[in-house]
Amino acid sequence: MGGMTHGVGWGARNYHPGTVAGDLTDYGEYNVLVLEHLADESDNPHPFDLDKFLPTWSERLTNNWKQWVCTQTKTTYMQWKKQGVPTTHLGGNSNAMALRYASVFAYYNTEAECVDAARKTMFTHRERTALLGN
Repeated sequence: MGGMTHGVGWGARNYHPGTVAGDLTDYGEYNVLVLEHLADESDNPHPFDLDKFLPTWSERLTNNWKQWVCTQTKTTYMQWKKQGVPTTHLGGNSNAMALRYASVFAYYNTEAECVDAARKTMFTHRERTALLGN
């Protein structure tokens, strides 16, 4: 990985251990995870089901995630795994959100289905402007 992520000086020290040039960012990791999940579900297309996605997300996050884990992801993991928070109430209040759902446009047929899936993939954030931006 190269470049500055958050300003002169600080960004240079913020490379994630184990990453190399060409590796994905945490946003890229989320896109691949959603893609793999939809591919696994492709024999029986249906609306994006966060309850089905969360075990896959949790497994990847705790065993094979080599990128940065943001505060909202950590918060959501604790809410879901340790506190039993319902999926409709998961997430933290940060407005920093990126596109995680590139693959939904190839999986779903309608705009409404794509929007529904896109919103559900942003489950780690519940701040209004973060959700409006996607």
